[in-house]
Amino acid sequence: MALVATTAQAGLESGPREYYDMTKLITNQSTIVIHTVPGDITEACNRMRKSRGERPFNFPVEACSNWQEKSCHIYIGERTNNDILGHEVHHCFAGAFH
Repeated sequence: MALVATTAQAGLESGPREYYDMTKLITNQSTIVIHTVPGDITEACNRMRKSRGERPFNFPVEACSNWQEKSCHIYIGERTNNDILGHEVHHCFAGAFH
Protein backbone atom coordinates (compact mmCIF):
# COMPACT_ATOMS: atom_id res chain seq x y z
CA MET A 1 0.00 0.00 0.00
CA ALA A 2 1.37 3.44 -0.84
CA LEU A 3 0.20 6.67 0.71
CA VAL A 4 1.34 10.09 -0.41
CA ALA A 5 1.21 12.45 2.52
CA THR A 6 1.67 16.16 2.07
CA THR A 7 1.68 17.39 5.65
CA ALA A 8 2.83 15.90 8.91
CA GLN A 9 -0.33 16.16 10.95
CA ALA A 10 -0.10 12.65 12.38
CA GLY A 11 2.54 11.33 14.72
CA LEU A 12 2.10 10.71 18.37
CA GLU A 13 4.87 10.50 20.94
CA SER A 14 3.55 9.75 24.42
CA GLY A 15 -0.11 10.56 23.84
CA PRO A 16 -2.64 12.04 21.46
CA ARG A 17 -2.40 15.54 22.98
CA GLU A 18 1.39 15.92 22.99
CA TYR A 19 2.63 18.62 20.64
CA TYR A 20 5.87 18.66 18.70
CA ASP A 21 7.69 21.37 16.81
CA MET A 22 6.70 21.39 13.13
CA THR A 23 9.67 23.66 12.31
CA LYS A 24 12.11 20.84 13.11
CA LEU A 25 10.82 18.35 10.55
CA ILE A 26 13.30 16.85 8.09
CA THR A 27 10.63 17.15 5.38
CA ASN A 28 7.02 18.23 5.02
CA GLN A 29 6.25 15.98 2.06
CA SER A 30 6.88 12.27 1.73
CA THR A 31 5.80 9.11 -0.03
CA ILE A 32 5.04 6.55 2.63
CA VAL A 33 5.01 2.83 1.89
CA ILE A 34 3.38 0.63 4.52
CA HIS A 35 4.52 -2.99 4.81
CA THR A 36 2.18 -5.22 6.81
CA VAL A 37 4.36 -7.86 8.45
CA PRO A 38 2.93 -11.20 9.64
CA GLY A 39 4.41 -12.70 12.78
CA ASP A 40 7.04 -11.14 15.02
CA ILE A 41 7.41 -7.46 14.11
CA THR A 42 10.52 -7.00 16.26
CA GLU A 43 12.26 -9.81 14.40
CA ALA A 44 11.23 -8.34 11.03
CA CYS A 45 12.43 -4.86 12.01
CA ASN A 46 15.74 -6.25 13.23
CA ARG A 47 16.24 -8.12 9.93
CA MET A 48 15.62 -4.87 8.04
CA ARG A 49 18.02 -2.96 10.32
CA LYS A 50 20.71 -5.63 9.94
CA SER A 51 20.41 -5.48 6.13
CA ARG A 52 21.12 -1.73 6.38
CA GLY A 53 24.12 -2.21 8.68
CA GLU A 54 22.26 -0.81 11.69
CA ARG A 55 22.19 -2.19 15.22
CA PRO A 56 19.12 -4.26 16.13
CA PHE A 57 16.59 -3.05 18.64
CA ASN A 58 17.39 -4.42 22.10
CA PHE A 59 13.73 -4.21 23.15
CA PRO A 60 10.42 -5.30 21.60
CA VAL A 61 8.92 -2.91 19.04
CA GLU A 62 5.41 -2.61 17.63
CA ALA A 63 6.56 -1.08 14.34
CA CYS A 64 9.57 0.58 12.71
CA SER A 65 10.34 2.83 9.79
CA ASN A 66 13.24 3.87 7.58
CA TRP A 67 14.05 5.90 4.50
CA GLN A 68 14.84 4.07 1.27
CA GLU A 69 15.77 6.38 -1.58
CA LYS A 70 12.98 8.97 -1.71
CA SER A 71 10.30 7.17 0.29
CA CYS A 72 9.69 6.32 3.90
CA HIS A 73 8.90 2.67 4.62
CA ILE A 74 6.86 1.69 7.66
CA TYR A 75 6.90 -1.92 8.86
CA ILE A 76 3.91 -2.72 11.02
CA GLY A 77 2.13 -5.81 12.32
CA GLU A 78 -1.14 -7.17 11.02
CA ARG A 79 -2.99 -5.36 13.83
CA THR A 80 -2.20 -1.83 14.92
CA ASN A 81 -3.76 1.36 16.22
CA ASN A 82 -3.60 5.09 15.50
CA ASP A 83 -0.92 5.76 18.13
CA ILE A 84 1.48 3.18 16.68
CA LEU A 85 0.90 4.12 13.05
CA GLY A 86 0.95 7.84 13.83
CA HIS A 87 4.23 7.46 15.70
CA GLU A 88 5.87 5.85 12.67
CA VAL A 89 4.44 8.50 10.33
CA HIS A 90 6.00 11.09 12.65
CA HIS A 91 9.38 9.36 12.05
CA CYS A 92 8.83 9.77 8.30
CA PHE A 93 8.65 13.53 8.77
CA ALA A 94 10.82 14.18 11.83
CA GLY A 95 13.46 11.44 11.47
CA ALA A 96 14.95 9.85 14.59
CA PHE A 97 13.36 12.00 17.28
CA HIS A 98 14.00 9.66 20.23
